Amino acid sequence: MADRFPADPRDPEFVAVVAGVLAVAALYVYAATTGVPTPATVTFVLLAVTLPMTIAYWLARTLF
Repeated sequence: MADRFPADPRDPEFVAVVAGVLAVAALYVYAATTGVPTPATVTFVLLAVTLPMTIAYWLARTLF
């Protein structure tokens, strides 16, 4: 499995994974400070993680 992980920082998959990890970290901090998991929050979390990953992947494929 380690040989499938992209090692090049210009690889679109690598950029998308980094963006996803950063988005999850930001949402974790948000959830920890507010402590209110509602259905709207869950929807926001899903969009806030997948949207930056998708945009980062698209930008990396376009620019690199």
